[in-house]
Amino acid sequence: MLTNLNRLASAFWEICLLRRGPQDLPDSVFLFNFVVTSYCLLGIGINLVGFKFEEACVLSVAMTTLLLLSLKTLLLIRGYGHRMRQTVTALMGASIILFIPALALRIWFHIIERSDAQSSL
Repeated sequence: MLTNLNRLASAFWEICLLRRGPQDLPDSVFLFNFVVTSYCLLGIGINLVGFKFEEACVLSVAMTTLLLLSLKTLLLIRGYGHRMRQTVTALMGASIILFIPALALRIWFHIIERSDAQSSL
């Protein structure tokens, strides 16, 4: 199981580096659901820095829904509606990888904002 997660994280990292594309991922309903759920839960975690739990949930669900609707619309316009699961899995999986530094930045900016200080960076 851990080996599979490592391979999956490695595939998403390679997508971030533009070495792989969505077509390299399997068209799996389970993987799609797992990545969308993880994306939404991590969005809640990031939004908890600075927002109440209820607001963080609403923001994360809204963000996930808007991303899904936008991707579906764009893929249908381009004639790639059949690649929805792979594209969403790739985009949200790569975003999950990028959530780690995003959380650190979010915490840092929240601390600066609350202290009314200026950051030299």
